[in-house]
Amino acid sequence: MVKANRSAVQTLGNKEFPIGKHEATIKHVKLDKSTKGDEMLIFRIGGEDGEVVYYNLLRKSEYFDDIMQRILASVEDAGKEIDDEMDYEYNPETAAFFKDADVFIKIREGKEYQGKKRNVLSLFLTQEEFDTDIEDDEEGDDAWEQVGV
Repeated sequence: MVKANRSAVQTLGNKEFPIGKHEATIKHVKLDKSTKGDEMLIFRIGGEDGEVVYYNLLRKSEYFDDIMQRILASVEDAGKEIDDEMDYEYNPETAAFFKDADVFIKIREGKEYQGKKRNVLSLFLTQEEFDTDIEDDEEGDDAWEQVGV
C-alpha cells in the first residue's frame, strides 16, 4: 500500500554533461528575447544519457556570425547537409533547421550561479577538433561561452 508522502517525491531536473568533449543533439532552438529585449537563440542540447545543456546566442553579439559558422560546421561534420542558399539568422527557418541536428561540443566548469557551479557548453567543435586527443587550451573558450547572457 502506498501512502502519500510528498517529501518522497524527487524533483525533476536536468542531468549535466560531464566536463569534456561530447557528441550531442540539438533538441530545440527557441527564438527569444534577453532581459534587455535583444534577440537571441536558445539552443537546448541533449546527450545520449539524458544530459542537457543550454546555449544562449545573442543576435547583436559581435561573435554571432563566427559562432553560427562554428555551429554549422559542427552540424555538417556530424552528418547533416548544409543548405548554402539558406539565411542562418534569427528566424524560424534557422530554428527548424537545427532541430534534431547532431553536433560535437565541449563542456567545461562554469562560474557560480545562484550558489551552485554548473557545467556549461563552452564551444561547438568540428569533427577534427572532437577527434583530437590533445587537451585544448581553455583560455580561448571564454569568448564563446554563453555569449551575451
